Amino acid sequence: MFKNKLVPIGALTSKPYAFVARSWELKSYEYIDFLDGLCSTIRLDMQNNEVVRILPTKTEGLNEDWITDKVRFLCDGLYRQRINISYVRENNIKANILKPISWLESLCKLVEQLNLNKDFVVEGLCGQMIDLETQLVFRDCLLSVGSSNFEIRTDGSKIDLDVKDDFLCNALPEDLEKSDLIGLIGADLRLEYPLLNVRVIKALQFKNCLIGTVGFFVSVNYENKNYGNSLLDILSLVEGKSLFSSIMVRSQNVNLLIGRSLLQRCDYLSIVINYLKSYFLRIGKILSVNILQGTAGISGALMLGGVNWHSELFNRSLQGKWLYLLGADEVESQKGLMSFFDYDFLIYQGSHGDKNAEFADIILPGVMPLEKQGSFLNIFGSKVAYKFLINPLGESRVDWKILAVVFKIVLHEIGNENSVFTNISYKVIEKRLNKWLGNCVNKFVKDRRYFIKEEVGKFGNVGLSSYVDNFYMTDAITRNSIVLALIKKQYEKFITIWQC
Repeated sequence: MFKNKLVPIGALTSKPYAFVARSWELKSYEYIDFLDGLCSTIRLDMQNNEVVRILPTKTEGLNEDWITDKVRFLCDGLYRQRINISYVRENNIKANILKPISWLESLCKLVEQLNLNKDFVVEGLCGQMIDLETQLVFRDCLLSVGSSNFEIRTDGSKIDLDVKDDFLCNALPEDLEKSDLIGLIGADLRLEYPLLNVRVIKALQFKNCLIGTVGFFVSVNYENKNYGNSLLDILSLVEGKSLFSSIMVRSQNVNLLIGRSLLQRCDYLSIVINYLKSYFLRIGKILSVNILQGTAGISGALMLGGVNWHSELFNRSLQGKWLYLLGADEVESQKGLMSFFDYDFLIYQGSHGDKNAEFADIILPGVMPLEKQGSFLNIFGSKVAYKFLINPLGESRVDWKILAVVFKIVLHEIGNENSVFTNISYKVIEKRLNKWLGNCVNKFVKDRRYFIKEEVGKFGNVGLSSYVDNFYMTDAITRNSIVLALIKKQYEKFITIWQC
């Protein structure tokens, strides 16, 4: 189980499900894996409106009959540490006292804060498991108050939106199986995308595909050759000077998979996109460059333009700075991107109480994906819809409805009524979303040379490191799962023995 982190269809019963329910007591529903950028198809077995088992659904063009251990053992994390009522902070952040209040009291607190300073700036951070509809409403809400600071890259990745192909995976899973050469640049498929790792293994077995890696040591159980880890090695690859480049020139079907560790570099665009594509264009070769994003919500937010973050707004001299965290638990305060203490007022909206909820002045109870209708955009650019299954817990409300109410009050208090929030409904949002996605086409950019060769010496000895250090606990839901915590502990023990 631990070698590939995959679970096939079978008759075996997992330990958490043993003696929990009988088959005739279950109701089964088709759903999608919202923890994974592929949006794999799964089956939820429910007893008394509670998910007790998750199994894969066979889909040849996507996940075949596999799912990851992370989603299979997710069940208990869905219901632990839930936020089902509003909270407001008493005194100050040092006291760390959160008092439960009603929805009316929370909105009154919001009005009270607005009356203190109506000349405020709102910045929004969107979590990586937020659906497309909520992202669209969130962006419109921020624009309605004169803010364009809508950000999805809470992991610190450097992504450019000039060309759609530069942030999507352009090769479908079955296309990987037909490759005669696959290059992994800063990617650890076994940890980042186990389901694509299966396709690579099939290409190796049935097509005798060559596997080359550039970057850190990849702990996979198939033959591969590493061509260096420093920036100089990557630069020699994209300029056609390395041995791997000559192999790519001789190959007919080449697929490069770009991992998230390379996306953290500010020069990755010029390294991969500018140099590599232009090199293959000169020699008349077609190259498929595939960017491996993280969870299901990232690709859709990038389509909506979720990279508008302006560093000048972090100036401490600005007064009335608000930060709205919409399920954003991946970004950590005082680590790289920002410090929450620079803000005068912080709103957290989410379904699970995770590490960033403790900084909030107001906490608003949102819902998890099972409790609402919505859609995601997977890493291939395909829209995948999911349906409402169970009623929201306690006083939790659908995320886009909370945003509409909150910003309607904000606009009313500052005297700027907006017709966007009048008679808003899911069908209206879906229609606007489909129109927006239909207009997102590739734009040709003639020259994007961000990278300066003279700076190679500065980074030459700096190697890439694996982005994923904890496969099993990567978001608010999985971090609240006891089963996944136990699996992580066992896996760490296993990998220590295996490496020895």
